[in-house]
Order: sequence, then C-alpha cells, then structure tokens
Amino acid sequence: MSNHCCNTLVTSPPILSIIIGRYVTKNENDETIFDFERIVPIGNAANWYKQRLKKWGTTSIGYDLNISEDRIEFFTAWVPPIPIIKKLAELFKGNIFRLEYYELNMAFRGVAIAKYQRKKVMLEDHCWKMTEQDLNDLGVSKSLNPEKIE
Repeated sequence: MSNHCCNTLVTSPPILSIIIGRYVTKNENDETIFDFERIVPIGNAANWYKQRLKKWGTTSIGYDLNISEDRIEFFTAWVPPIPIIKKLAELFKGNIFRLEYYELNMAFRGVAIAKYQRKKVMLEDHCWKMTEQDLNDLGVSKSLNPEKIE
C-alpha cells in the first residue's frame, strides 16, 4: 500500500483554469484526475514505473482532487510531483507555480516553487521533517506516526 502525499498546487486563477481544462480529466472509473500523462507523456513505456518516477517524480497521477479558484488539491503516491510543476512553469512562462505538500506516514512536509526565468526553469524546493507545529498547522494528531515527528 502506498503512502499518500497531499499536494496543493497554487497559481494565478486564469492559468489554473487553463490547466484544469487541459490536464484534469476522468479516468476509466469516472473519477476526476490530474492527468500527468497529458503534461509529460510516458506512453506505453516498457518500464512505466521507473519512467513515471523519473519524469513525474511519483508513480501515480493526481487523484482525489479538490479544485477551487486558485488551487488544485490532490494526492499522489509517496512523494510530490516536482517534475510536473517544473514542466508547467516551462509551458506557462511568466507564471509562478507553488506546490505545498506533506506526507503524514513518513512525516515530511515541503514547499516547491517553480518559475521560468532567464531561459530556464528555476526551482526552489524546501522539504523538512515534520514537527509538532506542522501537525498543529495541518490540524492532525501526533498519534498518527509519533516516532517520525520531531
């Protein structure tokens, strides 16, 4: 069973609307997904698992979406899709993409910011081991995984 990484992608409302129109779709079970295959195609790669890790940063598309005016909240397997926000910054030059993420079982949290600048994508990714304050900020109990919390 995979750990679920909770992700919140924030950008300007007009750009988010375009992203939703192009990359949010339904899967074969009629569930709404954030389809990374439409952003960074893997296709029918022989080793799709390794290709997804390499090109998406995670093995799954975004699932269990919650969409609002300026953000998409979604889950991925284990880790955040950092290469996906880098690609979005490349595709939508002049826009800033902020990805806030956390994974409760492994007790990490972070913020990644991608923007296209000086003819390349600049990425700042700050990830840290969760503290009790992080859990309080997220509104969750320390009892979830106390041995991994600082």
